Amino acid sequence: MSKFFKVAVIFFSGIFFCTITLLLITVFLASRSLPDYNRVVESSLISDEIKVHRDNYAVPTIKGKTNQDVFFALGYVHAQDRLWQMLLLRRTAQGKLSEYFGKATINSDILIRTLDIYNKAHESTFHISPEVLELINSYS
Repeated sequence: MSKFFKVAVIFFSGIFFCTITLLLITVFLASRSLPDYNRVVESSLISDEIKVHRDNYAVPTIKGKTNQDVFFALGYVHAQDRLWQMLLLRRTAQGKLSEYFGKATINSDILIRTLDIYNKAHESTFHISPEVLELINSYS
């Protein structure tokens, strides 16, 4: 009986320490994955000070003096919150989802490349006003 008890104690101790280790790793990785919302960012693309305030739900409020500055901050905030989604949608428009997901998305890639959405979106930039193009460039 004592041998069974020793084995059971060692087994459950091992499970306990593995669980604690996995929990600590998860907490560490989760805390490091959140963006630093209080960070001060400087860029030559900004002409004046921009304030980005986030409420308790991390919803941003952007205040700036020029439209270009506000669009720059909007692009920055979107990248903070949704970078993976932005990259995924870009790959979708390029017809390159199969680079991430393999054979499951080949039919989608063929359709998107047949429609030539990415190149047509690029060509559309030649037909918009310079003011709008400047805002798009500020955002991106």
